[in-house]
Amino acid sequence: MNVKKILALFIGDEASGLNQEFESPWRDRFYRPVLMAEIVGLFIGIVFFRYMSAKFPSMSDCARLVVGLCPFQVFAFGAAVVAMAGMLRRDGLRVSLDVPEEQPSFKEMLARNVRMLALFYPVTVVLNAISMLLCKQMGIPNKGSILMSAGSGAGLIFLLIAGFSVIVTAPLTEEVLVRLVCYRALRSVFPIWAALFSSLLFGIMHGNFSSVLGLTLLALGFQRARAQGGLFQAVLMHSMYNTLAFLVIVAYSFLNGHQAILCLEFPAFLCP
Repeated sequence: MNVKKILALFIGDEASGLNQEFESPWRDRFYRPVLMAEIVGLFIGIVFFRYMSAKFPSMSDCARLVVGLCPFQVFAFGAAVVAMAGMLRRDGLRVSLDVPEEQPSFKEMLARNVRMLALFYPVTVVLNAISMLLCKQMGIPNKGSILMSAGSGAGLIFLLIAGFSVIVTAPLTEEVLVRLVCYRALRSVFPIWAALFSSLLFGIMHGNFSSVLGLTLLALGFQRARAQGGLFQAVLMHSMYNTLAFLVIVAYSFLNGHQAILCLEFPAFLCP
C-alpha cells in the first residue's frame, strides 16, 4: 500500500467533518510562532527542573513529581497558550482548538476510542517489550518514572497528584502541544508527513529510548482519533490509555511490594 495513502488516514480532515475554513493548510502557518514559543517555554522549564533538582536534591516524592511536571505541563503549555492569545481572540476557542462544527457525541467518541485502543494497545505493548529487551541486551539504561521510583511506598497525596496529572492534565496539555500546535506547524511545511513527524516527536519527548517506537505508534493512534473527531477525541483516547497505564502500575507496585521496571508510557510489560 502507498505510504502516502496510509498517512492520509491520520490526516483525514474531510472525513471528520472539521470546518474546512480553519482546517485548511493556509491557516497552519499561524501555529509556527506558537511552536517556537512552546519550545522556548520547554527549554525554560527544563532549566527550572534542573535548578530545582540541584538546589533541593532531597526533595520529597510529591515535590519531585510536581517539579518534574513543570517543563511540559506548565512552561511549554503556558507559553503556547500565551502565544495563541491573539488567535483565540480572533477566531475563538472552537476554531483555534480544531473542534468540529458537528462534534461527535461522547458515547460515539468513547466507542471509537475503545476500538482503537483494542488495536493499538497490544501492539504498543509488544513493541515496547521488544525494545526494552533489545536495550537491555545493548546495555542502554531504561529510565523509570517518578511513580515507578516511589513504588509501594507512595502515599495517598502522591497518588492523587500523580493520578490527576496522568489522567487529566497530561492528556490535555500534550494533545494541545503535539496534536494541535506541533502537528499544524509541521503540516505547513510537510503536508503529508506531519502526522508521522509529530508522533515521532511525541515518542522522543518522553525521554526514554526504549519506548520511542511504541509511543510513536500510540501517538499515531491519538492522531487518528483527532482526525476522526477533533482534538477532544484525541484527549479522551489519551486519557483512557493513561488511566489504564496508571492503574496497572499502581496495582503492580502495591501487589508486588517493589518498584516496577517500567514507565507510565508502557504499562503492560512488567520486568521484575
